[in-house]
Amino acid sequence: MERTLPSSINYQDVLPLSVPAIARRRRFYPQNGTSFNVDGTQEIRIQIESPNSLLDTQMSYLEFEVVNNTTGAGAKTFGFEQGGGAVMFQTVRVEQGGRVLSEIQAHNRLHATLLDPVQVSSDGKVTESLTQGQRGFNSIGGFAGAVAPAAAGLTSLAYANCRHNILTQVPAQGAYRFTMPLVSGLFTQDKLIPLPLVRQDAPLTISLIVSVPDDVGVWDIAPVATDLSIRKISYTAQLVEVGRDVIQQMRSVQEMMNGKLVISGQDWEHQQGEVPGGSTGEQVIRMPSRKRSINSLFWTTQSNDYTNGAGAMARWNIYNLSYGGSGNVDNFQLKVGSVVYPPTPVDCQFQVAGGAQAFQRGEAIAELAKCWGTLGSAHGTGGLSTINTYVADCDVANMPQAAAAGAATNTLRFSPFGLDLEAFQRTAIESGINTASSSLPISLILNVGAANAEAINVDCYVSYDSLYFIDETGSIRVSM
Repeated sequence: MERTLPSSINYQDVLPLSVPAIARRRRFYPQNGTSFNVDGTQEIRIQIESPNSLLDTQMSYLEFEVVNNTTGAGAKTFGFEQGGGAVMFQTVRVEQGGRVLSEIQAHNRLHATLLDPVQVSSDGKVTESLTQGQRGFNSIGGFAGAVAPAAAGLTSLAYANCRHNILTQVPAQGAYRFTMPLVSGLFTQDKLIPLPLVRQDAPLTISLIVSVPDDVGVWDIAPVATDLSIRKISYTAQLVEVGRDVIQQMRSVQEMMNGKLVISGQDWEHQQGEVPGGSTGEQVIRMPSRKRSINSLFWTTQSNDYTNGAGAMARWNIYNLSYGGSGNVDNFQLKVGSVVYPPTPVDCQFQVAGGAQAFQRGEAIAELAKCWGTLGSAHGTGGLSTINTYVADCDVANMPQAAAAGAATNTLRFSPFGLDLEAFQRTAIESGINTASSSLPISLILNVGAANAEAINVDCYVSYDSLYFIDETGSIRVSM
């Protein structure tokens, strides 16, 4: 009987299998303009097409320039919010021939309050100061990173990096160039997308909806729609050009698979609920998500009732996207149909006692970390620390406000929560939670201890598996 040797002692296995190919870069530009803002052309549309190349999404990225258009007597300055370039787009869609394949609403908040805090460590912050306008281990303002000095008595770099950009980071007529990947499911998986098999008259299209200036950071004076523009935007694609024989082999594989090539990815869906001001006890947030495989649930809480803040607080002079509060939540769990996940609620104990925030953060952090990997990995907790995580309730008065460099109000305040639903699967063969087949109702149950003075917005994101099918006609359909 012939044996298959393990790779460690199989000396015939010298080189990986390969096909003749040429890798090259190509920039794809918008078809509907060159400059974009919320007052003119708010949607940016970029088509991705090639008759003989495969798209390597892992090696491709979006690049663009953000311009402060103010000048003269109307000159204004601002500092970028957490999340860098990602906060410039409130919605990100991928389409083909008018059919929406994936859509991420509240894309700017997803990055600012969740992905950036939990995925980027202090090491990664150094690179972010180059590519995303975020703070690195610097000590000066402006485009170099705009680091505010550490508070008195706390001079460590770790503390200095737990603070927002200063207000004067981008001057009037200033510009900053961003590079960033796309998190849409089709653009985050590791397979090459066979562009020659996609209809050439209906190519993949990236649709980006520009955020309002109030949400990109903080301004010294209230901005208007024309104060901020995006220009010089392109999708820098890594293309792998292959021969006709390879394309034909792909078509043969497609025929053997009932006329469909399948690519799996992971997408995001946004839902929002509210906890009324002054409420205590069990609060139910309805989430009408209908997906076949929900892997994780993430949520964050904040208030947008700026009338209860100090002074002239407003959306434009607040770091409102990244801010999250504990909501004074004692515990939480998710209910799908008649089943709760986990069976025992996650114990937070976020309570206000004696004027100070007294709570236990470990369990909430552990459940959040499980959504990204293992508890022994730093990936999944990123830059979260005792300085910047669950340090306040949701009242607007606690939100980081536009201020001079070094002011305490520049301190980061995150409160991302998460549940890894695969960790609580009821059978070994399940992959995520199926709420689509049986139309199961899904609810986030929050047990609020001390009442919040204001109504609290609860932004929920579900992470779910998607399957993209490329059929023989070149049309792409999605199952989720």
